[in-house]
Amino acid sequence: MNYIVLGNISSIFAMLFLFLAVAQKDNHKLITIQGVSYFFFALAGLILKGYSGLVQDIIGFIRNLCIATNKNNIYIRNILLVSGIVFGCILNNKGFLGIFPIIGTFQYSIVSSKKSVSNKHLQLSIILNAVLMIIYSFVIQNYVNMITNTITILISIQTLRKDFASACL
Repeated sequence: MNYIVLGNISSIFAMLFLFLAVAQKDNHKLITIQGVSYFFFALAGLILKGYSGLVQDIIGFIRNLCIATNKNNIYIRNILLVSGIVFGCILNNKGFLGIFPIIGTFQYSIVSSKKSVSNKHLQLSIILNAVLMIIYSFVIQNYVNMITNTITILISIQTLRKDFASACL
C-alpha cells in the first residue's frame, strides 16, 4: 500500500479525535482528547516522512499528557519547548516550510500550558496552529490533515462565536 495512503489513513483517526477535542468547552477535556489525536498525527508524520512535524506531535502528546495529569510544571514545559525546537530543527527535512510545525507547537505550548488560560485564547492558538499546519501538510502530502485543520479552524471559530454571543446576552 502506498505510504501516502497509509499516512492519510492515520490522519483520519487523528482527525476524529481532534474534532471531538476542539468542540469541548472544558479545557481539561479538550487537552486530554487532543492528546490522543497527537499520537495518530505523529504516526502519520512518520509514515509521510515529515519529521519536524513528527517531533512536534510527539511533544504535543507528552505536553497534553502532562497537563491532563497535573504533572505540568515550568521545568517540564521548558524541556518540552526546547526539545521541540531543537529536535524539530535537527530533523527538519522540508526546508523553510518545515519550521511551520515548530512555530505552531511553540506558541500552542505556551498558551495551553498556562493554568489560567481562557478557552478563547486556547481556541485562537488552535486556529494559528491549524493555519501553519495546513501549509505544512500540503508539503508532506497529508491531505486529510489539510482538511482536518480547515475544519478545526471553522469549529474553533464557531465555538468562539457561541461564547461571544453568550457573553453579549
